[in-house]
Amino acid sequence: MNVPEARILKLEPLPRRQIQQIFEELGVKASVEDLRELVDQASNKPGLASTLAAFWLEGDWLSVLRGEALARDTLRSVRRLVGRDETLLLAIVSLGGQCGMSVQQVGERLGFNILEISERLASLTAAGVLSDEQGGDHLVVQPRALRSVLLASVFFAQPSVRLKYREYLELAPGYDCAVNEIVTAAAR
Repeated sequence: MNVPEARILKLEPLPRRQIQQIFEELGVKASVEDLRELVDQASNKPGLASTLAAFWLEGDWLSVLRGEALARDTLRSVRRLVGRDETLLLAIVSLGGQCGMSVQQVGERLGFNILEISERLASLTAAGVLSDEQGGDHLVVQPRALRSVLLASVFFAQPSVRLKYREYLELAPGYDCAVNEIVTAAAR
């Protein structure tokens, strides 16, 4: 992203209890269940917890709980940072659920060479949208609420604009992971 290393502040992941404390210290008043969802969405990231708290305090609590506020903010930030809309790419990677998707396979399916897909996914990883939780070349969209919103908007929106998820489903390394994500997104 062309930012000098000296200007980068790295926020290390925090344990769930400390993420919960961030929400509480920022004035988020929520039920135990809603607070648990907020902590889940924050994915151990203090910066993300602060962002979610700001949305909550603005009164956008239902959109926050559904993951919609996070999706809007994330996609807007990604467009600003990488200069293009990566919704489709993120939705395809989201199909892999917690198992993730192979960088190479997704790139081939979308017609990108390995260098181009690696560059695009590296930008998304730097933006905090993707993580390499499975090791190797499999990337995961985090948090789950973001995956659900992406899948619902790209694959389960109005029939005239939706894409068919089945043509990308075979790329998922874990069928159980993919089915779980599809069921969750379709139920939205």
